[in-house]
Amino acid sequence: MNEYLQKDYNLNKIFRKIKGDGNNEKVEIVLPFFQREFKWSPKQQKEMLASFLLKIPIGSFLLIKGEKEEYKNKMIGFKSESVELDSVKKDCLYLLDGQQRITSLYTMFNDYIMELKSKVEDSSSFSYRTVEKELRNRWYLNFNPKDEPIKNNIFGLKYLSFNKDELYKKEPSDIMDYLVYKNVKISKDNEWYHPFNDGYETHEYFTPLFSIYDYFNNNCQKFEYSLEDISEKIVRKMMNLDGYEHEELWNEIFKEKFLRDKTINEDVFKSEFVENDKIKETFTKVSLEWCRDIQDYFKERLKEYELSVFQLSKNEINRAITIFEHMNLGGVKLDTFDLIVAKSAKDMEESLIDHMYKIQEELESDMNFKFKKMNIFDSGKQYNSSRVKEQFLNILSILNRLEGIKNSDINEYDKIVESLKIDSIKKKQILAMNSKDISDYYEIAFNSLLKSFGYINLNFGIKKVTDISYILMLLPISLILSEYKSIEDIDVEIDKKVKYWYWVSLFSGRYNSRQNRVAINDVIDLYKWCFIDKNHRFLENAEAQSKVLNSEDYSKFKTLITDDCPKALKRSIYQYILSKSPTDLYGEIDLKMNDIISEKIKVEKHHIITKKKFENMGIDDSAIINTPLNITPTLRETNNDISDKDFVNYVGKLKEIKDQEDKGNYLRDDHFIETAKLYNLDNLEDIEGFYKDRFTNLKDNINSYLTDLIS
Repeated sequence: MNEYLQKDYNLNKIFRKIKGDGNNEKVEIVLPFFQREFKWSPKQQKEMLASFLLKIPIGSFLLIKGEKEEYKNKMIGFKSESVELDSVKKDCLYLLDGQQRITSLYTMFNDYIMELKSKVEDSSSFSYRTVEKELRNRWYLNFNPKDEPIKNNIFGLKYLSFNKDELYKKEPSDIMDYLVYKNVKISKDNEWYHPFNDGYETHEYFTPLFSIYDYFNNNCQKFEYSLEDISEKIVRKMMNLDGYEHEELWNEIFKEKFLRDKTINEDVFKSEFVENDKIKETFTKVSLEWCRDIQDYFKERLKEYELSVFQLSKNEINRAITIFEHMNLGGVKLDTFDLIVAKSAKDMEESLIDHMYKIQEELESDMNFKFKKMNIFDSGKQYNSSRVKEQFLNILSILNRLEGIKNSDINEYDKIVESLKIDSIKKKQILAMNSKDISDYYEIAFNSLLKSFGYINLNFGIKKVTDISYILMLLPISLILSEYKSIEDIDVEIDKKVKYWYWVSLFSGRYNSRQNRVAINDVIDLYKWCFIDKNHRFLENAEAQSKVLNSEDYSKFKTLITDDCPKALKRSIYQYILSKSPTDLYGEIDLKMNDIISEKIKVEKHHIITKKKFENMGIDDSAIINTPLNITPTLRETNNDISDKDFVNYVGKLKEIKDQEDKGNYLRDDHFIETAKLYNLDNLEDIEGFYKDRFTNLKDNINSYLTDLIS
């Protein structure tokens, strides 16, 4: 990592590169547009500022070189406004990591509010609401957070004696009360105001932190004048001391300063306190020294303290994520998706995310389907799950590699798919896409992905994205659905093939290992079977159906009643039952996925042999209790009612329903429950017998359904 570490990077240097100050310099550091919005609260900002002022490390910063047109940029401290390219250096630096910290410090030590006001006056694209809400503040240092200057004031205010080395021994909690921010508001008449509009003049112990950068760089005197005002106030207080306070003042300040002066001793000091010119002169020196010490302290913090800044060359964007993660273990990871969004911005007036939201809205209207119900998105324009972003990028990359696949014959198809390898869904290959690759295929990629979410919801009993057992199975489905405008348009025979492939793959354990390789192969083979070669029976050749609920160490009966039962299989069995729209255990309501996802009905997982029954039998084996063979979907109110009933009464009610509907040996075919077996559960052997029968019924039903799909 040391080869990337830059020398002589201090906060002042970073600010200059952000502002482009001095000798008509251009802006050098900008935010890439893909950076997330500013999120830190004023409390978080204050905590970081306290650490910085006490010389406590505040983490590393990551920059990458690039040409100014390479990524769309945005101004530091603003929601989305860009820096005009004419004012940016041709070879600039993009801030990849450190936005929250740099933005906080920049708005604290610069007159950010006045900069914004001037932008509002010069351009209609800026307004009060242009700036992030958490940054609409001016920051101050209050040298006297208590009512009166006290002896242990960490800035030595009582006798104007400041020692920065002593300050550096303090904890952040010791300085928090000294740090103050005042919120800038806007009136009904569009006037900006806050309690300290004049900066510092009417607030005797406050100094404006926001004027410090200008003091050191542009000869702005506001910071210096505020310190002088504060020190003069303290001098006047010291000159009004009397009695025993003179002794304390002598010992603290003047004894050392007059030690070599024979004419001034403690008696003279006490008797000639105000009248003596040398004493007055010393007061003035003390005041000036304190001001200078404070100024030197801030100079050290801004201009001399070296920050940990890492810088990558422009051809190392692929390494940025790895380096970022090593620098920020436990922090927020840099996202491949964010980098792709940034690349796409070069050729798009709106961001890629905005385009994707439009695709979502159009598709929701066409399908009458709300994707937010699947927890794909959060309340803002962000993706709720890395799963969504990752699969979008995978599909985008695959479509780029499979250019020309559509309308190809068998020979051409085989040539095209030779280029599709497992690295198509690896980070390096995804980041290799340029802005044209993205703009050419993002629409079909995201449209197909959304349709695949809708498809698995309606057909495979999946309510949320997080319920998907093997997320990479979306890739073959998405490629198939890319051929259709909507889910309803899918050809009946192709729909059957997709369902066959899906359930066979789940229940045979095809995706239990080497998922990347299996998914890429299925992208090729499923598309070929559906559109290119109807005789391409790749699943039959692999005898996959023979392994359905019959795969060693994955889906055989004994595995399902142990702790080794795969979570994916537990989900899949429950989802298969739910996909059949079974009728509620107690009533006449069918558990349809449309009603479930729209929250028209509430469905829960129900233990057929209730937990209370196991408790009464003295069985506490969680694998036996929670096996998927003991779980079935039912309405929430039914589940609640059953949990309150004695097991015999519960089974009796099931028998009544069975007798009314004349279902023979089954309560309902779609729940695969033999009610007769529930009457005589006296020991673990009986329970396992019930599970075995349900397993057999389920397995027979699945295989019969699969055979019908391809017959």
